[in-house]
Amino acid sequence: MEFDHVAGDAGLRSRKPQVRYTKGPLSLSVEDSTTRIEGATPKNTLPAFTAQYQDKAGMLAFATAAVVQEVGYDDGVNDDSALGYAVYGSAKLSLTDSFSIQGTINYTDGGNAYLWRSGTNYYGEDAYVVNGSVETINGVGGNIGASLKAAGGTFNVVAGMSEMDWDDAQADGLNVGAKHERNTNAFLNYQWSPVKSVNLGVQYGYFKVKKVSGDDGDASRVLFAAQYNF
Repeated sequence: MEFDHVAGDAGLRSRKPQVRYTKGPLSLSVEDSTTRIEGATPKNTLPAFTAQYQDKAGMLAFATAAVVQEVGYDDGVNDDSALGYAVYGSAKLSLTDSFSIQGTINYTDGGNAYLWRSGTNYYGEDAYVVNGSVETINGVGGNIGASLKAAGGTFNVVAGMSEMDWDDAQADGLNVGAKHERNTNAFLNYQWSPVKSVNLGVQYGYFKVKKVSGDDGDASRVLFAAQYNF
């Protein structure tokens, strides 16, 4: 039910112009690059190149992917660029027809747009500029969840975390204390269909953020959903 997705998910959540080739479990694409640089405006760079492989073997479904992109700027006086990338792996194990567990793990270096909820506003900066040079920023993330069909519906629980490493930027003298260092969220919901074409749901969500300065905060919310399919 959480339309915002769990922290630590991989991949962009916005549509991007791309050219994609898919054959069997392998998918390759060239897509419009998305970069953010602390202290500079990104320049129009080369497109991002992605590769994904997904397959299934018995009870196990799995996927892995990688993206490579250029991260750079040009302010008319100084310009520089660096290579950014992101990799991830995910798996889902269906232990029975009614119970499954699934998880994702991600690592980025100059590719934090592909790490969901990694920054202060959805995704974090890919790099920062110091003394005219572009320095990439690392990020890690992951989540784990389970689903159980019972009582005429489905129970789902998931928890995720995304974290960016701002230590080098701090050491280089940047004022990044207000940046989000770690974002965490968790969700528990129950969804059911009491009659044909009607879907109902209720969810509890927990959110926590830790800033580079050490400040932190958390919040909870409850959501209800009702859907009718015409």
